[in-house]
Amino acid sequence: MSKTEVISKIAQEAGLTKTVVRQVLQATEEVAKKELRKADGVFMVPGLVKLTVVKTPKRAERQGRNPATGAKITIPEARWKEAQGTFLQVHQGRGGAASS
Repeated sequence: MSKTEVISKIAQEAGLTKTVVRQVLQATEEVAKKELRKADGVFMVPGLVKLTVVKTPKRAERQGRNPATGAKITIPEARWKEAQGTFLQVHQGRGGAASS
């Protein structure tokens, strides 16, 4: 689902204009960025999503082999994870009722 589709669906369900929904989502994004930069690095919308910054050290540049050709290659330094998220999981019970 694209951002435009999400905005349209929320606007329709809430009875709001797309402009208002877009502004709310932009404000939420800004708040999330600010909270993730803080020392604890956590942003949570209760019942929906929890984002946590995971600090990982850089992997040093190293030598490797191309598995297809066997040629030596240089693997550049990299960071693996910058953030991880936990999303609300809704399980469908019998009869299609959502329960958590």
